[in-house]
Amino acid sequence: GISEKLPYLKKLGVTALYLNPVFKAPSVHKYDTEDYRHVDAQFGGDEALLRLRKNTQNEGMRLILDGVFNHSGDSHAWFDRHNQSMGGACHNPDSPQRDWYSFN
Repeated sequence: GISEKLPYLKKLGVTALYLNPVFKAPSVHKYDTEDYRHVDAQFGGDEALLRLRKNTQNEGMRLILDGVFNHSGDSHAWFDRHNQSMGGACHNPDSPQRDWYSFN
């Protein structure tokens, strides 16, 4: 993983790492977040991100995450397109998150 490459990156003069979205999502690009509370298992899960953060700090590097908080994926519980939780804005007009989405 990335942590193993940190000494090499440091030798190259890298002072910061920028990561695309890491949160749980069904796509490869992860811009359609399904759960903001957990790192996707494809990236090693929550513990992997915590280890990477610790390792970048130990190397004197900064870790920057591309957090996409202005929208969510359609499988996120707030929207729930597939109607798994029965409370998402897609199917429930009384959802507290209904106003967060545009329905045209």
